[in-house]
This record gives sequence, C-alpha cells and structure tokens, in this order.
Amino acid sequence: MKNKVIKFGGYVVVSLALFLLVFSIAFAVDDAASFIDNLTDNLVPPIVRLIFALAIVYFLWGVVQYVLYPDEETKKKEGKEKIIWGLIALTVMFSVYALVSITTNTFLDGADNDVISVPQLPSN
Repeated sequence: MKNKVIKFGGYVVVSLALFLLVFSIAFAVDDAASFIDNLTDNLVPPIVRLIFALAIVYFLWGVVQYVLYPDEETKKKEGKEKIIWGLIALTVMFSVYALVSITTNTFLDGADNDVISVPQLPSN
C-alpha cells in the first residue's frame, strides 16, 4: 500500500509541476496564439527528447541485463523482453516523428508555419 501512495504522490508532483510550468508560460505571453507557439517551441521538444532518451535507456538496460546474466534464465528473459519492447518503442516513436516531419514539410511553408501551400495551375 505504501508503494502505491508514493507512486501516486509522484504523479501528483509531476502533474503539479507541469501545471505550474504551463501557467507560467501562459502569463508570459500576450495572446493565445503566441501562447501556443511558445508552448510548442519551448515545451514539446524537450519532452520528446526525454521520451526518446528513456526508450534508449530502457533498451540499453535490457542489453546490459542480457549480457551480464547469461546463466540466469529469468534475468536473461527479462533482458530480452526489454530489448524487444525498447526496439518497438523506438521504431514507433521514430516513425511517428518522421511522418509528422514529412507531413509538416510537405503541407506547410518553411518560412511561415501558419500558411498552407496550395499548388496552382500553370498560367499561359
């Protein structure tokens, strides 16, 4: 029971920290559009990098576990599962990141992200 309380408390602390961070960013801007731009420019990339880093660490921990315990079948099995799930997570995250990047670069103009480039028919 004590572990569940500590885990729940950790979630509350992280949620509160994110809540305060978002509102501190909100009060630093003038309007909603600049708030969204500020949020996507300053908050999303570090979170994405953190998630990628955690997936890499999880994968590497599985490799270490698999290599360090070749005689213990349970540890070796756990390491193999971590390797597999780490690779699946990294593949999915990289695929989503690539699709979002391709879609953004295809449909949005590089200079101004608010303007959608629409193809025009050639004129004579």
